[in-house]
Amino acid sequence: MKNSDIYIPRTDKSDEKTYWRYYFFIALMALAMLSLIIRLFQLQVINAAYYRQKSTINQVLEIPLKAPRGDIYDRNGVKLARNHQQYDLYLSTTGDNESDLQHLESLANLTKLNAKEIESAKNRLTKAAGEAAVLLKSDITLGLVIELKEKYDDYPFAFVDRSPKRSYPHGELTSHIVGYLREIDEDKLKELKGAGYAAGDLVGWSGIERQYDANLRGRIGRKLMEVDHHGNWMGLMKKWEENDKGEWILVDQLYPPEKGNDLRLSIDIELQKRIAFELGKNVGGVAVMDVNTGEILAMYSYPTFDANLFSGPVTSVDWNEIVNDPQHPLQNRLMQNAYPPGSIIKPVIAISGFLNGVLQPQTAVICRGVLKVGNRDFKCWRAGGHGTVSIQTAIAQSCDVFFYTIGERLGIDRITKTAKALGLGLDTDIDLAEEKSGFIPSPEWKLKRYKQKWFTGDTVNLSIGQGFLQVTPLQMLRICAFFANGGKLVNPHLNMAVMSKVETPEEFKNLDPSYVKIIKDGMRSAVLSGTARGCFIKDVPVSGKTGTADDPPRRKPHSWFISFAPSDNPRVAMVVFGQNGGHSDVLAVPIARKIYESPEMRKYIFPSETVKK
Repeated sequence: MKNSDIYIPRTDKSDEKTYWRYYFFIALMALAMLSLIIRLFQLQVINAAYYRQKSTINQVLEIPLKAPRGDIYDRNGVKLARNHQQYDLYLSTTGDNESDLQHLESLANLTKLNAKEIESAKNRLTKAAGEAAVLLKSDITLGLVIELKEKYDDYPFAFVDRSPKRSYPHGELTSHIVGYLREIDEDKLKELKGAGYAAGDLVGWSGIERQYDANLRGRIGRKLMEVDHHGNWMGLMKKWEENDKGEWILVDQLYPPEKGNDLRLSIDIELQKRIAFELGKNVGGVAVMDVNTGEILAMYSYPTFDANLFSGPVTSVDWNEIVNDPQHPLQNRLMQNAYPPGSIIKPVIAISGFLNGVLQPQTAVICRGVLKVGNRDFKCWRAGGHGTVSIQTAIAQSCDVFFYTIGERLGIDRITKTAKALGLGLDTDIDLAEEKSGFIPSPEWKLKRYKQKWFTGDTVNLSIGQGFLQVTPLQMLRICAFFANGGKLVNPHLNMAVMSKVETPEEFKNLDPSYVKIIKDGMRSAVLSGTARGCFIKDVPVSGKTGTADDPPRRKPHSWFISFAPSDNPRVAMVVFGQNGGHSDVLAVPIARKIYESPEMRKYIFPSETVKK
């Protein structure tokens, strides 16, 4: 063999690097496999018991604890709204949709949930996804609570907890004042965004419950509950914590709720009862106010409703029955609707006449039973007329021709200015929601609405409270108090903690006090010998003004009576309103008399009598 035929292998440095990388990769993979085998051995053999236990207690579900709302009291400490305990049924969730739905179906059969309730529960169950408990039904019966306890082995995934339930001891008597609660809806959630409300919360929906909801509602708590992987409740979760002494102790994961603030109202529930009794089944309302502070002592509107109907879930049948009732029981007629005032507007026309120099104490008007304005005859309620009439007699006898004349001389602009200064066409700012402001018409409004100009006859008609003018009984109560206290406007309010707003309107600051006295004297004469003599009470000096307001096309007029007592040192003012109740002397005046004669009212007219007793 020749030397040239001998093969000698070549050693290339690049090939050596490739071999070393290959060996390193094989070693790395072997090391990883060894680590994985060791870890599996640790999990499945060494720590098997630990993880077996952990798999049976692997969830913590939160139960929200509703906060008791603050109690609401009347001025004498009688509860108007309070809390008591109810039972709520919760369903655990595991995240296993099939298992959770089986549990739901089982409880739905037991609790007799309807299709709508089941569908709602399914949606909440899906959202919970094993991370929260689901409230299945609120306010379950005690019988169901006992049955669930007896059948615990059949329903270990069911949990019953207590929560506060709102109730109203006086039901229909205070429903328009205190109001009621409802579950918050999407629109309300948007409105109260950032205020700590969540879906499913109860929120004040009307009345004081709505007005002071933020103060009354309190702060929710929570408890953390353990459930196993089957969704069975295991009990309250505990946690090791160090106490003040440096000792480590097991502490329940329970965070109690905080009760809301209590509220005291100016209402006297005994006076409220008396008013409800005297008003009876007459559609309308009665309100009584302290003429100096604006505190509402009583406020009752009929028909009414039982606020306890809203304490729990409201069926569609119950709700539709209330909202479709033709008498509208949810409406507080004293402030949530407006009506033509009739002759109770006449003191406003009188004070406007004095303010604008159209009326003087010595002014006299001859009433022959009719006043001709253009081609139209405006009649007085007394066909034969009242003869020569002064302002005091005109108020006492409610002479239409006198006020036709003063109104014609004033003109609509000056009447409107005075009416607005006294709060007509504006909210009274009472601490209740949904107050109507009434309506004061104007030539511009009539032209836009009816394409007609304003006639003198419109002004004349408005001067006796007819035509387009609309007021609320609460507004007229405030005006009555204005005359009673000598010319100060006070804001009506129900919360005793609210500071009274008392002011003399700018327009009246330079008004001669004798003018207000003349009107007050006329209102006293109305009771002594005029249209309100049906309210004459020998030992209770009452002053007032009647009103009978036509309400076409309805046949019967509205019945009005505004009044105050005692006449010489007024303490209280009252408005009685009967919707389509007929003439004032038939309905409103007799009701007022009975209330003034009652011991519940006398203690505010003559507080010294109460002190002596």
